[in-house]
Amino acid sequence: MEEAKRTALLAQFATYLDQLPDTPVEEPPVDLHSLFIELAALKNEVRLESRQVKGAVEGFKELLGLVEEQNRRLERELSACQDDRHSDAEQVQRPLLLTLIDLRDRLEEGLALIHQHRPHGLAARFKACAGRELALLDGLAQGQAITLRRLDQQLAEYGIEPIQAKGQQVDPHTMRVVAVEHEPTRAAGEVLKELRKGFLREGRLLRGAEVIANRENETQ
Repeated sequence: MEEAKRTALLAQFATYLDQLPDTPVEEPPVDLHSLFIELAALKNEVRLESRQVKGAVEGFKELLGLVEEQNRRLERELSACQDDRHSDAEQVQRPLLLTLIDLRDRLEEGLALIHQHRPHGLAARFKACAGRELALLDGLAQGQAITLRRLDQQLAEYGIEPIQAKGQQVDPHTMRVVAVEHEPTRAAGEVLKELRKGFLREGRLLRGAEVIANRENETQ
């Protein structure tokens, strides 16, 4: 009985569908006022989101600027600390290095004296050999020369190098003129002799040189 009812209802619904006209269903007309309202609401929403995004970007830029400034400040502080440590180390090492340079001066002067007092001539050499003086002087000279070379190597490890003054024009920043002489064949202001060597440490003055400079031609 139930099956027969369902079949009859389906048949009636099919008949109803067959009787419907084939004309398309007309859609309601577009309401321009409602459309404008929706567009205005959408525009406001986009504007609001744009402001939020812009605010976030500006906030991020400001934060990034603060981070960069902090990094620069930290770099400056680290650099200042390194410079201070380097300066402190130089101040501590300077007296010791100057003492080593003074010792080098004495070694060089002693070596020069040995060469000056070395006997010359055949008779002098024979007499020195007989008295073992020449052997003693040779041993002293060799020992002085070896010590002097080792000391120069140690100074070079600290970045210390001698100022090349002789034959150069006087440099008031690294040289001090303690006397003048006149040699016509030399240029005025040229260093004729070094009375005391000067030294640089990594390009900075450690001890100035004391020199004798050539003066200008005297007026007749």
